[in-house]
Amino acid sequence: MPEPTSPPPASFTPPPSSRPAAAPPRKKRNWTLRLLLLFVPVLALAIASTYTVMVLNWNYSSGERAGYVQKFSKKGWICKTWEGQLAMV
Repeated sequence: MPEPTSPPPASFTPPPSSRPAAAPPRKKRNWTLRLLLLFVPVLALAIASTYTVMVLNWNYSSGERAGYVQKFSKKGWICKTWEGQLAMV
């Protein structure tokens, strides 16, 4: 039967270890957040540019009109444009 041991005194310091002291823990880099912050603006730019190209190149109407000009006027406060009405015969 082993002998009972008494607890160490309050002023007890453990002997120095032969291992070197551990380096302080490094801060974790949140790669997911960085990737998200890069991916979201790139995705938004890609969607906006695709939409712009589609809208500017898609023609939803074709044909010819026949008649005579009934009204022709220059309109607009900032961008002046010529607008007219065609009287269909």
